[in-house]
Amino acid sequence: MWLRLLGAFLVVVSCTGLGMGAAARLKERRRLLETMKRMVSHLKGEILYANAALPAALSRTGKRGEGVLAEFFCAVADCLESGAGETFAQVWSREAKRVLRRCPLSAAGREALLSFGKNLGYLDREMQEKTIQFYLEELDLEIARLRGEEPEKSRLFFSMGILSGLFLTVILL
Repeated sequence: MWLRLLGAFLVVVSCTGLGMGAAARLKERRRLLETMKRMVSHLKGEILYANAALPAALSRTGKRGEGVLAEFFCAVADCLESGAGETFAQVWSREAKRVLRRCPLSAAGREALLSFGKNLGYLDREMQEKTIQFYLEELDLEIARLRGEEPEKSRLFFSMGILSGLFLTVILL
């Protein structure tokens, strides 16, 4: 009898933990987008005001950032500086797929990031400025949407974790 109660308790606790993990991933996604916004704003400043070339601007931005995004920006800058003969869009896409696969970005967020890279290294400074501004606006909208949804979805994930644990416990007993 005690083993059954211990097992039931463990099932409820583990399902609750899964719900809490889903809520934490949602919060991490918002934080990642906020970090990306800061880094892209810094990149904009490097390109427009410091008149830095794209590889140098990416490198400085990556060194100022933190986490996987800093690694991503530095990897793109290193590939561009090595001069392997690839276009900026190819390097951006390859590194985004390699480095950012462990990020909690949504499919739409990944697509927006890839689209940003395709358009950033194209044409002149004015076009780069418009591309960066457009991506910053997209990030603002996504961050605002996540901020609005986060409390509700976090409670939902937590509650669903508890309820699924209780449901499994009832079925198993």
